[in-house]
Amino acid sequence: MKTIEELKVEKTFYRREYDSSGKLVRAPYQKMGRREPVLVTPGVRFGYFLLDLVFYYILTFIIITLAVVISLSANPEDYTVVAFITEYERLINMTLFFLFYFSTEYFFGGTFGKLICGYTVIDQHAEKMNMGTSLLRTICRYVPFEAFSSFGERSWHDKWSKTYVVKRKERDELKKLLNTLHDDKDLLD
Repeated sequence: MKTIEELKVEKTFYRREYDSSGKLVRAPYQKMGRREPVLVTPGVRFGYFLLDLVFYYILTFIIITLAVVISLSANPEDYTVVAFITEYERLINMTLFFLFYFSTEYFFGGTFGKLICGYTVIDQHAEKMNMGTSLLRTICRYVPFEAFSSFGERSWHDKWSKTYVVKRKERDELKKLLNTLHDDKDLLD
C-alpha cells in the first residue's frame, strides 16, 4: 500500500531555452514529482498548543475538584485525598497530560485546539491513527526538548510516529490521491 511519502503527481517545471528568434525564454515541461503534504505551520501549531493548554487546565481543574468534593462529601473530616493530590501533584499532572493527548488524538483525530483550528492528525496512509500510533506519538512528547522540535517543519513526535498534522481538506485530497493510485494499480494487474 502506497504511503504519503511515496505519492507522486505530475508537476510543471521550467527550463531555459532559446526560442526560434534566439531569445532566452522559460519553457514549461511536465514531469512526475513528489507530492509533499501541506503541513501545519509552526505559528499555527503554537496557537493550537495554547488552546490545548486552556482545555487541559480546565479539565484538570474539573477532575481534581470533583475528586476533592466526592472525597470530602463521603467523609468531611478526611483530607487524605487533598494531601495525596498535594504530594503527588507532578505525577497527577503528567498522567492527566498523557491521558489528555492520547485520548483526544486517538478518539477525535486531534486535540481540541487542533480541531478548532481545522487540523487533524493522520498516519502515513492518510487515515486516522490507530491506538499504537497514538500511544507512541504521546510517549514521544516526554522526550526532553521535544517541544522545541515543533519550530521546524515536523515535530519529533510526528516524525517518530510517522504521523502528519494537516487540514481536513488536505487529508481528503491525500486520501483521494492514494485511492486513485490503488485503483490504477488494480487495473494494471
